[in-house]
Amino acid sequence: MRYDERTERRIEDLDETQLRALMDRIMRASADRSYFGDKGALDEIDSLIMGRSLNGGRLFKDELIDGKRTRKYEKTVYVSSMSKADQENIEFRVKDALYNDGYKGEELTELVQDAMDSRLSDLEGTITIDRYLK
Repeated sequence: MRYDERTERRIEDLDETQLRALMDRIMRASADRSYFGDKGALDEIDSLIMGRSLNGGRLFKDELIDGKRTRKYEKTVYVSSMSKADQENIEFRVKDALYNDGYKGEELTELVQDAMDSRLSDLEGTITIDRYLK
């Protein structure tokens, strides 16, 4: 099984404690299921790597929004300094909101880029930013 590039980066970014916890869970999952060929064991390991569960907790401490990890920020933070996942989520939301307002083509592209270069607080009139705030 091969993960997408973002998931591969997420695995590489694990600290030692997280990696040990993940490896421990993989060992227990394989022992519980007798072998790795069991689809249930692989699904469980996949859910651990994707951060959905670890003994009832999260492997990653960030909050999930629309299936993506998010951190909490001050209102004045520049979007470009936010996590990659949050930037992607904001870009999608801004693009969707502007498209629904009738912007298209190069004008849409420029407005989205302006939004990505701005502070989080500057986006309040375009998207809901509460989910990102501390």
